[in-house]
Amino acid sequence: MFSLKNQAAKLTNVNPRAELHGQDKKLAVDLKFEIKVSNDVLSEFDASLKGSLYKKADDGQGDLIADPKRKPAKLMKAESAVARAKSAAKATGRCEVFALVPVGIATRKQIQAVEFKERVA
Repeated sequence: MFSLKNQAAKLTNVNPRAELHGQDKKLAVDLKFEIKVSNDVLSEFDASLKGSLYKKADDGQGDLIADPKRKPAKLMKAESAVARAKSAAKATGRCEVFALVPVGIATRKQIQAVEFKERVA
């Protein structure tokens, strides 16, 4: 069961509305809160939820480093991508890391013809 104890939360939205109870209109309100927690809290909703949203990278997947002072770089090891991103963030204040997922390959067959083959998972 999901529960929070001594957790800071921010109230981000209040939506007062009328709700019908038979013929009677009753006052109701929707409250939206924002909290910052680790992804481990997903297991409180369902034991398999976290695993269904996150998976280990395949061998064909890489990381793209977008450093404001350098050209984008593709790194195949997550540890290398994190180290490069931390180094760049120290120098520039920010560095983005994107997961690359292969979706296909485009090849030139003739001078004006390009063929694209989608990868099958």
